[in-house]
Amino acid sequence: MTTGGARLPRASELLAGFADADTREPLAIAHSLARNHEQHCVDVWVAAHLRQDERAARHTETYGMIVDRMAIGWVRVRQMSGHDRLPVAETQLAELASAHDTLVADVEAGRRSLPRWRSLKFYRTPAGAHT
Repeated sequence: MTTGGARLPRASELLAGFADADTREPLAIAHSLARNHEQHCVDVWVAAHLRQDERAARHTETYGMIVDRMAIGWVRVRQMSGHDRLPVAETQLAELASAHDTLVADVEAGRRSLPRWRSLKFYRTPAGAHT
């Protein structure tokens, strides 16, 4: 996607950097943190480089969230090789990819905009104080 002189990376290019998920502890936690970090990096890039029509209808997910869901689907398809439910996983990934491409076209045309998401962590301590 090119908008305002900057190129928004295609999800397929970003997916190439994702490795298979590992469900063993603590590797699963490390993998989750890495995914969150990558999602954040994509969203920071979008906020810095993508000019959008703020009057356009707002999409509900950030671009980083969309790429993360596609990465999960891609890993699922790779892990289900030979499984009888593989066609379902492939269909889901294809639907996500199609929705992604439609969203990219809508953002480029000024019909949609992406939210500027900020992660807000809010924890309660045992004593009830907020940190």
